[in-house]
Amino acid sequence: MSKAPRKDWFDLARGILMVMLFIFHSEVYYGDGHSWSFLFSPFRMAAFFIISGYFFCRDWDTFDFSHKTRQVVRAMIVPYFVFTIVLLLPKPIIHGIDAKQALLDILLFRASWFIIVIAVCQMIYAWLVRKHWSVLKITLFTALMFVIGHWSVLLFETEPDWLMNSTVLYSSVYPNRFPLCINVVLMVMPFFFAGMLLRRYERYVRFLADTKGMIVMCGVYLFVVIVDHNLWDSNMGMAVHRYKNTALIYAYAFLGSWIVMSIAKRIGRVPVLNYIGKNSIVFYFLNGAMLQITATIVTRTIKLTLVNNGGGYFMTVVVALIACAATIPVCWFINKYLPLIVGKKEAWQRFRLFAR
Repeated sequence: MSKAPRKDWFDLARGILMVMLFIFHSEVYYGDGHSWSFLFSPFRMAAFFIISGYFFCRDWDTFDFSHKTRQVVRAMIVPYFVFTIVLLLPKPIIHGIDAKQALLDILLFRASWFIIVIAVCQMIYAWLVRKHWSVLKITLFTALMFVIGHWSVLLFETEPDWLMNSTVLYSSVYPNRFPLCINVVLMVMPFFFAGMLLRRYERYVRFLADTKGMIVMCGVYLFVVIVDHNLWDSNMGMAVHRYKNTALIYAYAFLGSWIVMSIAKRIGRVPVLNYIGKNSIVFYFLNGAMLQITATIVTRTIKLTLVNNGGGYFMTVVVALIACAATIPVCWFINKYLPLIVGKKEAWQRFRLFAR
């Protein structure tokens, strides 16, 4: 198995997942629906949460709660407000979104669910580790939170009036998200905690090492997901808090995540993908805007059509890859000249509160 540094292969895994995210959103915006992304949808976001849990902390016994809090504020909360507020300006014009509701959603921490969910998970488990809870207690707590989260899924399906009529609890722009995206947090906690356990017990973990094993595992995964897609159509809609056949889709999510991490572990490093993975938060915030810009250029300048205009599915992938590549120089510019807004540790060292 490759002896690549651990951070390298986890960045590679994140880079692979981020490219999948661009393709997924390209299908949504410009395709005819999720034509092929159903193959990776079960683990596309779940693996991100597993990896986030893995990087939660190195050692539970020497955990520094105040340091973790500053890290979350610097690397997640500050970028959240900067990017969501900047992107708020064109949204009412382009998408016809209610600006007042959109601003309220930002203030209630549900405008960019992915970042907020990771931040809230970080703080929940930071508190538990700070209290020196045992692995068993944290496992039971996670299971209980997941049960409550699944109840919230059923609650949204019934759409009670007291919920739908509340501008605080319900958003017409981002439906099915409580403030702090807490209902989504409860559903993804098993993935985050799995990453924590992987870091704690990784010396006992053996990833898929040989080519034959990976081919077999990929074959099993593709077979069950394709069969499911045609018979039951199980799905996991984290952003909209909708799940169908939860047990099955979570099994697919863990299996797919394991395969991606095993492949990344075996390859070790692909510079472009590692760069994308290392800066995955910036790519996440910019993916929608970059996809729109790329699609406009493709359709008007290169004169190629997208799926919903008569083109082939191939074009949605092309748009996704071009948009992803075009984000690289933008990300470089932000990192070099605006490091504070993306939470670069070195840039924040000048402030006493973040000096250590």
